[in-house]
Amino acid sequence: MSAPTAWLRVVYAVHDCLTQALDTAVTIGPPLTQAYLPDGVIVAGDTTSEEGLAGEFEQSYRTIGGPRGAAAERDDDGMVVCEVWAQSGGDDLTPLLDRAFALMEDALDALRDDVGLGLADVLNLDLSAGQVYAGPSEHGAFVRLPFTVRYSAVI
Repeated sequence: MSAPTAWLRVVYAVHDCLTQALDTAVTIGPPLTQAYLPDGVIVAGDTTSEEGLAGEFEQSYRTIGGPRGAAAERDDDGMVVCEVWAQSGGDDLTPLLDRAFALMEDALDALRDDVGLGLADVLNLDLSAGQVYAGPSEHGAFVRLPFTVRYSAVI
């Protein structure tokens, strides 16, 4: 039986790729111990929204008039929300911005180097980044850099 979406396999593949490539904590969803980790990457989690969006997917049947049901091929397009963070007990944002952007660069390089993430049905990966959140928190200065991994698959 085929999976209802490639989304969860993409989440696991992104997590595995980043865990192997980065020398920092990589979690699926926001870690409960985030307050004690100086930096890291969240896969399938968004701490910048109240809802905590982890991702989304959309499907359509691949052929018009073809077979429908469990055996029919579907286009499965989705995205996984990820986030780089860096924090300290201090109040200086400059080193945190430097650390977060260096970690973001390493994470995006690792994902670009592993096109398809070893998933045969993933046809395309697209990475986007662009939001920066920086400021104080209850644990000192904090920087968050959300990014998304978009995928196209045939399942």
